[in-house]
Amino acid sequence: MAVRKVPKDPEIERKNIVGPRIREARKTYHGGLTQDHLSGRLAALRVSIDRAGIAKIELGIRHVYDFELAALARALKVDVKWLLGIETSGGPAKIGRRVE
Repeated sequence: MAVRKVPKDPEIERKNIVGPRIREARKTYHGGLTQDHLSGRLAALRVSIDRAGIAKIELGIRHVYDFELAALARALKVDVKWLLGIETSGGPAKIGRRVE
């Protein structure tokens, strides 16, 4: 299946800090997580966001509720403040560095 590239809209990027950071953390997480795998990790935390929902969040099409943001941070092992762009630290661990 071909991946459709969505043109970057600066207005969406300014309003959607969380989406690109979720994508970055997901791709960095221990060699990378698929959107489907992240959906499974969220389900284990009793938060239901399917693969399509994660894709929409990453593209800025879907908003994230506060309880979802907390679960995403937990599933990706990053700080909520990093996901929100408030802090520069607390993001995805670099390879070889362990995050508790």
